Amino acid sequence: MKVKLMIFIFLTTIYMLACKNEPDKTNRIVGTSSYELSNGDTINLIYNGLKQGHWVVMKTIAVNHVSVTKTERVVVEEGFYKDNKKEGVWKYFNNDGSLKDSVLYNNGEPVKD
Repeated sequence: MKVKLMIFIFLTTIYMLACKNEPDKTNRIVGTSSYELSNGDTINLIYNGLKQGHWVVMKTIAVNHVSVTKTERVVVEEGFYKDNKKEGVWKYFNNDGSLKDSVLYNNGEPVKD
């Protein structure tokens, strides 16, 4: 009887350790956060507390439509993070979606021309 109990405890412990890093119900590894798009891309990933990969920053603005004010979400900036630092080309947008500016970053710092 003691042997069966010891085997049960051993197998339960192994199972719990193996499941520790299983994806949660949203198909993300526990300890991360992100948004999964319908085309399979992931944006705004935070892994181990650091921003990683493709990021899209949005804001809500008020838009007037024939005496009715509505709110819309618009993209403000878009680019890539590596270990919480901006990397590569970042695009900055006006409220109407037009490109305001683009800046090249290396290790979080803008690259001077």
